[in-house]
Amino acid sequence: MTPKGTGEKDTSRKGSIFAKIRNSVVSKKPLRIRPEQTATQKKPSFGSNLFVRFVSSDRPRKKDQLMEELAQMRGRVAELETLNSTYNEDQEILRYQGRMLQHLSVGIMMSRVGDGIIVDTNPGFELLFGYGPGELQGSHVSLLNAAGETSPMEVAGDILCALQGHGSWEGEVNNVRQDGSPFWSYARVSAFDHSEFGEVWLTVQEDITARKEAELKAGRSEERFLALFDSSQVGIAIMDRHSNITRVNRALQEMFGYTEQELVRLTVSELTHPDDMEENRNLFRQMYEGNRSHYRMEKRYFHKDGSLLWGDLSVFAVYDDNGDFSYCFAMVNDITARKQAEESLRRKARHIQQIMDSLPCFAMILNSKREIMALNKVASEMGGVIGGKCTSLRTTFGKAFSWCMEDDAFESNEFKNIQTWGANVFWDIYRIPLEDGLYLHFAFDRTESKKAEEKIHVALKEKEVLLAEIHHRVKNNLAIISAFLSLQSTYSDDEKVAGILQESQKRINAMALVHEKLYHNKDFTRIDFKGYVESLSRDLIMSYRARKNVRVVTDIDDITLGLDTLIPCGLLMNELITNSLKHGFGGIEAPEIRITLKGGGNSVELCVGDNGVGLPDYIQLSESRTLGLIIVRQLSGQLNSEMKIDRSNGTEFRFSFMLPQ
Repeated sequence: MTPKGTGEKDTSRKGSIFAKIRNSVVSKKPLRIRPEQTATQKKPSFGSNLFVRFVSSDRPRKKDQLMEELAQMRGRVAELETLNSTYNEDQEILRYQGRMLQHLSVGIMMSRVGDGIIVDTNPGFELLFGYGPGELQGSHVSLLNAAGETSPMEVAGDILCALQGHGSWEGEVNNVRQDGSPFWSYARVSAFDHSEFGEVWLTVQEDITARKEAELKAGRSEERFLALFDSSQVGIAIMDRHSNITRVNRALQEMFGYTEQELVRLTVSELTHPDDMEENRNLFRQMYEGNRSHYRMEKRYFHKDGSLLWGDLSVFAVYDDNGDFSYCFAMVNDITARKQAEESLRRKARHIQQIMDSLPCFAMILNSKREIMALNKVASEMGGVIGGKCTSLRTTFGKAFSWCMEDDAFESNEFKNIQTWGANVFWDIYRIPLEDGLYLHFAFDRTESKKAEEKIHVALKEKEVLLAEIHHRVKNNLAIISAFLSLQSTYSDDEKVAGILQESQKRINAMALVHEKLYHNKDFTRIDFKGYVESLSRDLIMSYRARKNVRVVTDIDDITLGLDTLIPCGLLMNELITNSLKHGFGGIEAPEIRITLKGGGNSVELCVGDNGVGLPDYIQLSESRTLGLIIVRQLSGQLNSEMKIDRSNGTEFRFSFMLPQ
């Protein structure tokens, strides 16, 4: 900036004054300078005015006095010439410095302290803010500040307060260009006194927008890194070149039970199990020396509460531009649960092996290629080896097991029992499919038990024959008794006695029918109850020839009744069917007898009813003295049943009882 009043025109005028003085001294003629010829020169380097007046007089003087004045005048001329030369040099320096300021890339602004008005700017400043030459002069400095949380005037005021307090200020400023686009600059402000403008602030600003954007990007990257760092489910620690912990994330704090402040005060050796420390130290040394960029290992750590935890450690080195180790990331996955599960599996495998070894048979696990994956002690003693074929096993006679040669032993995915006979040995072999195409095979030497089974089978056949013979003889004996009763009834002249004998004969026939069914059945523990009911009801209806049109309806579940239950049930049905045929169908056009047997679990309900005239209300079962109802009560008690009578539609007897265990 060139101060006002120091242009080229003033300098040339002063040069003409110096020429007149020089000519006067040389010609020794008096010089008169009129008032309008007085030269006043402002010297920017000193900040003061030089006023020179020369007056020539015709008044006579002494020669010595004139010579002295002339010498003084010559000294003054020499001094003025020196000053003029210095001034020219200063002007050249100022012009050079001005050209430098004009071409500087940084912006320079000068503003008055009193009111903050911009008085001068260099082209770099105008270019920085997007203004043309001289457009900013006369504007307030707040025009340059970008709006933010505080107004531009407040920003400018804060800077001015700092300048008034300290005389200088520097820092980052958020500015705004003429087109409204914001940018960042670094400003340095200092104060000095100007000859024309008084006290001013000289501001030098440099555009740092690119740097700020880089810092913002770096900051955002660091924020993202820290967000990932803290939110990671994997424990992460940052360690320096001496393996000291400098920072940890939240997951690692939770994993070890320490706070970050506590962890950074601990050494790695304090957290690591002693048995794993040497390997960890060697791997870290190799990474530090540049022989490897990372390493991974499974190691044990100590929790804050003293418990042991397993970690899957992965360490990655970060090197500087010179290739020297700078720091590293250590990531720890908590694998304690996995290690505990693996140890549990190993214990279970040992237990299974112990169980297999304790079996009195050979046992092994095979794959689909008949290769042995595991075997017990017995199978090992028989020649089996892990990885070998099952055909390597030999019997006591030196022969391979035939079942191992058969493909059907491996085709089914179901449990399979393969029985193999040798000349003098019997094996019972079981195959159980497992996961992943594996099969469990185990075999028992059943030779002795097979011989015992054969003996039992023979004895059982003999007993079955004997039991069938017993039932046959009981049935025959009951048939003989029935025949005697029938014969006796034909010789009786008393119809009442004959009727009693015939009823007794029917009861005996009901019992004989049970033994006949058992005799013809292969299984002596059960009988076709439905067939028994149909045979019994048919025989009773046939005995009453006048009731041939009676219809029998049955609904019987597939329930097994023992002999102790079957005979009382048969006698109950005999009494009730007989009573219905004798007394229940007087005047009934379509007589019907209903017999049901229902069961659930051990509970059974037997129902015998008809659609006849019904049992009179005055007859109470508990008080009746007739032989038939007395027999019904006794048989119900023998079954330990609950007896109910339904008279709503004919008469129906219901017996609910439990089967014996």
